[in-house]
Amino acid sequence: MVAPFMLIGSIILSIRINAQLSLVLLTTVPILSIYILIMMHYISKDFTTLLQSTDTLTQMIRELLTGIRVIRAFNKNEYELECFDNVNQRYVIKIGETHAQYHSNQKFK
Repeated sequence: MVAPFMLIGSIILSIRINAQLSLVLLTTVPILSIYILIMMHYISKDFTTLLQSTDTLTQMIRELLTGIRVIRAFNKNEYELECFDNVNQRYVIKIGETHAQYHSNQKFK
């Protein structure tokens, strides 16, 4: 709740100190705000799919832990390990893509 008041106060103070420099503030803040809103929109979609991938991985681990005796009895260790590796690899790739996509946009050149 304090942030809007601080923004308004800082704009008023910057105008009082130097009106020409405050024009820089008044032009960059809306541009950055629009950029942040657009990025938040895309990030929320991608992190939803990332959370679903995490849920799939967690569910697979839970199933492996509860059925470990059955897996050992039917000698399915290699098959279950291969399935887990596939799900884990997709999860790691998704995390890497998300990290690379959004953290590369934070650095201005």
